[in-house]
Amino acid sequence: MPYRRVAPLGLALALACAACAGGAETATRVDTRGGPGGEGINFGDGGNPSDDTRSPTFDGPQLFDGPQAFDGPKPPAPDTLAPDTTPGVYDVDGDGHCAPGQVGPTCQSHNDCDDNDKTRYPGAPETCSDRGVDNDCDGDSSEVDFDNNGVNDIGEVCNTGFPGVCSTGKKACTGSNAAPTCVPDVAVGSGSESCNGLDDDCNGTVDDGNLCGAGETCAGASGCRCGSGPPCTGSNVCNGSTCGPPCNPSTNVALTATATSSGGGQATYGVGPDRMNDGFGQSNCTTARFHWLDAPNSAGTSAHWIQYNWSAPVTIGRVVFDTILYTSTTLCGLTVSNGRTLAGGTLQYLQGSTWVTITTISNQSNDWSRTFTPVTTTGLRLINAHAHSSGFKNPLIVEWQAFCQ
Repeated sequence: MPYRRVAPLGLALALACAACAGGAETATRVDTRGGPGGEGINFGDGGNPSDDTRSPTFDGPQLFDGPQAFDGPKPPAPDTLAPDTTPGVYDVDGDGHCAPGQVGPTCQSHNDCDDNDKTRYPGAPETCSDRGVDNDCDGDSSEVDFDNNGVNDIGEVCNTGFPGVCSTGKKACTGSNAAPTCVPDVAVGSGSESCNGLDDDCNGTVDDGNLCGAGETCAGASGCRCGSGPPCTGSNVCNGSTCGPPCNPSTNVALTATATSSGGGQATYGVGPDRMNDGFGQSNCTTARFHWLDAPNSAGTSAHWIQYNWSAPVTIGRVVFDTILYTSTTLCGLTVSNGRTLAGGTLQYLQGSTWVTITTISNQSNDWSRTFTPVTTTGLRLINAHAHSSGFKNPLIVEWQAFCQ
């Protein structure tokens, strides 16, 4: 917007008075556009200043129209004024957050719910030690959000750092700690170990200790097993691979078996296979209570055997053979040829329909026995049976006993 220069008021009044004193009859027009010095330009005859054929003359200072308003820059708006930095006016507690209506260069927000407490501001962590106080200004004073992730820590699932079932826990406020503690769902030392593939007592070892019944094995998540089957129930125990009555090591289960052989002495003459399990040994036999087997005095073949069978499974872990001393010629009151000792053979048990070898024996010169891992079976046999190599063939078996262990 154009503006006009203004002559000083005193000077203007002096000029006016001078003009009156001269008695001028006609007014001289002054071009208020002014010259380089700011003075008015007098055109003398009152002619048109646009007529550029006339030369203007300057009459000296002239009276101006008075002060004029400027159209320059406006004053700053109220919202851009520098804040009042007087202490106590904004962000009183210095936490970087101001109360509503406060203004300041350090204000990150204007909704501090307590500007006199620097632990309370939007986004502040909620600690256990301040539980009951709304630290983060969200209106909830019951939460704990120590990690400041916007989720209430209390009850949050966490890893305790302990092994086994004690590894999983939930966050809770304990003691005087500011931060919540990960409390195990199962307290360390409170559980007892069981066969389930887990570390129940949280000692760092899975399924440790004697967790199953006698003869059973722990198969992890599958639990206790008797052989390849389930665990035993009731009063039964695992006898090797099947469940049955508890083992009585003094019980001769051979007494309930049916005895057979590949040939030799016959029951008609009182020396059949049934003599092997009639309960009479050399110590109490006075008559021919033995069985003789048709077999060589060297390593026999599978064609030479003695065998027991049971109607129900039994557990066997030890066998005893009562035979004759290889140099003796008398047995149960009878005279016999020397060297008819049962010197050996291959001991097998029946597993399903298959015969499984337990052990092989040889060079025995008198009574002998063998102990082995108990097996549960319905059949037991000695194949490749033979007499002592120093004497006569056809070995004599007074008693063949079988025990669970």
